[in-house]
Amino acid sequence: MRLLDETQIGGLTLQNRIKFASTTTCFCTEQGRATEREAKWLEERARGGIGLVTTGFAHCTPWGRLNPRLLGGWDESFIKDFHVLAEAIHSGGSRACLSIGHCGRYAYRADELADASSVGVRVMTRGEPRQLSETEIRELVQAFGETAGRAKEAGFDAVEVCACAGYLLSSFLSPWTNRRTDQYGGNLRNRARFSLEVVEGIKARAGENFPVIFRMCGDEQMPEGNTPEDLREAARMLEEVGVDALSLTVGWHESTVPAITGEIPHGHWLYLAERIKKSVKIPTMMAYRVGYAEAEKAIREGIIDLWEASRPFIADPEIPKKLAENRPEDIVPCICCCQRCYDHVFRGLPIGCVVNPRAGREGDRQYELKPAKERKKVAVLGGGPAGMQAAVLAAVRGHDVVLLEKEKELGGNLAAAGVPPFKSDFGSLNRYFVGQLEKRGVAVKRNQEATDLSPEVSEADAVILATGASPLLPDIPGIEGENVLTALDVLMKRREVGNKVVVVGGGLVGCETAEFLAKEGRAVTVLEVLDKVAGDMGPTLRWRLLSRLKEAGVAVETGAQVKGLQAGGVEVILKGEERFFEADHVVMAAGMKANDRLAQGLKEKASFFQVGDSLKPRKMGEAIEEGFLAANRI
Repeated sequence: MRLLDETQIGGLTLQNRIKFASTTTCFCTEQGRATEREAKWLEERARGGIGLVTTGFAHCTPWGRLNPRLLGGWDESFIKDFHVLAEAIHSGGSRACLSIGHCGRYAYRADELADASSVGVRVMTRGEPRQLSETEIRELVQAFGETAGRAKEAGFDAVEVCACAGYLLSSFLSPWTNRRTDQYGGNLRNRARFSLEVVEGIKARAGENFPVIFRMCGDEQMPEGNTPEDLREAARMLEEVGVDALSLTVGWHESTVPAITGEIPHGHWLYLAERIKKSVKIPTMMAYRVGYAEAEKAIREGIIDLWEASRPFIADPEIPKKLAENRPEDIVPCICCCQRCYDHVFRGLPIGCVVNPRAGREGDRQYELKPAKERKKVAVLGGGPAGMQAAVLAAVRGHDVVLLEKEKELGGNLAAAGVPPFKSDFGSLNRYFVGQLEKRGVAVKRNQEATDLSPEVSEADAVILATGASPLLPDIPGIEGENVLTALDVLMKRREVGNKVVVVGGGLVGCETAEFLAKEGRAVTVLEVLDKVAGDMGPTLRWRLLSRLKEAGVAVETGAQVKGLQAGGVEVILKGEERFFEADHVVMAAGMKANDRLAQGLKEKASFFQVGDSLKPRKMGEAIEEGFLAANRI
């Protein structure tokens, strides 16, 4: 078996063993209606060659929704919405699967929280959930079945039942949240009863031959949760009632063990899938830090039957197509930053992607990829992420492109971003861009700092200024001392660092630099003027960074106002008192300033674009997006 081989789920034939995982987008209306944006999003994944494209989960009731901008499905009026999405997927050449679920205690409205039991589990909720009655359970079984029937009527080829991550069905299955004493609680069969009845209800409503995928945890990563044997037995029960395939996940939203972060090696969780697969005869699949290379190997070895993924296909919907055409070097890598996918979802925002500006904007003409109407000479100044993205896209569109970079190596601050612990995926993006510059014929001139009089600039039809940003050094006494470094100096190993280090600035860069130094055996203190550190990070990865800083013994002081730097340390006002923190070296991570000195001389150019940090220091997503848009406008 190979990744690109045909396969079957029940009686449904798929063109390959690849499934786009159910992905929350927040693209729907607040009434749960499908939008053109949602349809275009799914269609783009289908056009990339994915065998089975799954929607974000449709709520089977109007109450208990995760977010108001997610898909509904609770009455007959949603058939037309389902039809729009199924047709979009089919038009792209893939099979279509509708995910169905209920959020239970994760509902966005505090008055709608419901669960297997009322056990005071509040980590990810807005209050204590109430216990569902048996009557309500029967109503929900019917709601799942009716929603599946609507999916079939609308043209979907399969449905998936969402029973993972702590949502309603998974909380019934787990003894951690299910403390019931009736027929839906107690032993494993009773805890699984709700899920089994849901599957039976779907088969009764949509037909025995209509494929049903069941998405469940391979490991809950929760205290007092299901054991590995419990989950294997639950999988066997589900197979007995007609489930056609199992989609396996890891952990709940409350889990204190990371499941999807850069700390987890690619392919790490596949042993969980193998454990379940040995217990059943139906196909199994798994996402969660599994890339195409690991998936190919796992399928050949019989560990899984299909590769399921979300973030890799957000970053590059054309992975299957590029693999089929033997172009793996053209695959845009997911860097596991979570900044525009998970972080946006947790904030109720439409998702996007740092490395793929088109993600979520597939129907927006600004982001439409088309060959240039006229070949032009384009000069890109700066070889960071904004400049490299601009140069690559301009060349792809047919322009004659030259890129000038003042340093020996390309990457700019992207190169430094891949140095801290568990950030190696960022390095893969840098390698991708460098490879694409060569493949697309961009003339790259390293060690060459541009001016507005450089012939490459003066002779160009269009100029893109992408010179990035440099560390900001605040005007405080001692800032020019020999013992003062910047975070970039440390990460790029430009200077030796002593054993005792104070990092001034507790944002993302400061905290990651502190962790890097601590991992190398230094004693590190972080000083932050605000009341919390890493405040510029999203929720998906912040909790892990803070945990690792604590585990590494990094001291963190908030509300710290730096008054001056000395050869032996840092003078600080902390909680109204003067303090002195000893240090062999002081590392400044107090922000960045734009390298924009060339902008004034270039603004008179007929076609001039200033992008990324050279315009205003921000995050990499803005830099790549602006580089993309500039190149797309020439």
